[in-house]
Amino acid sequence: MAQNAPSFYGLQSDNYYIHHSLTLNLACSQLLRHAIRVSENSWRINIMDRENNVFYWLACSVVFVSTAHAEVRDIMTATAMFVSEKEPLLAISVAKGHLTEKLILQSARFTLVIAGKCQKQLAVQVGSTKGDKMDKFERFSIKSVIEPSSQALIPEGAAAWMNCNVESSQEIQGYRIFIGRVVGQQDTGQPPLIWHKDNFFSLKPV
Repeated sequence: MAQNAPSFYGLQSDNYYIHHSLTLNLACSQLLRHAIRVSENSWRINIMDRENNVFYWLACSVVFVSTAHAEVRDIMTATAMFVSEKEPLLAISVAKGHLTEKLILQSARFTLVIAGKCQKQLAVQVGSTKGDKMDKFERFSIKSVIEPSSQALIPEGAAAWMNCNVESSQEIQGYRIFIGRVVGQQDTGQPPLIWHKDNFFSLKPV
């Protein structure tokens, strides 16, 4: 069932419905159905509908986290944020026990791939499957190039990618947050893909 969304805030809607199982993490991770409300002396979990869900409101970049170690590789859909404007640091979060988490811990690095506007189908595919059950690159016939320094695979059509060394990590609520330092990057000139309120968007000037 398609879902139509208007163009606004400089985001041009692709009117594309995405599964709620798509793994977008950090602020818009998994389109969270729960939010934490602070009371005077306690934390309470409250189920929130879409109209009241701040994670549903927040527009976020669509990225792929591509990892490789030894003979094992994985790719997952995520989102990311920069940590500092002074240092080339960025943050991602990965579910505990996910193959991507294991590969990052083993290799101490990951490649952040900014999805291009034509990669919405790929975002759904690799965001709704688990790498420990299949090789996603083979399963979805992902055309890729190998990034020499990291050995991670970069899907064709990406807007940009950044190789990161892990600076630190922190476990929280079933997820692990990784802080990565960018040590190499490339911009392809493709427009990036954006996610907001169950729809994909591409950027346009305002």
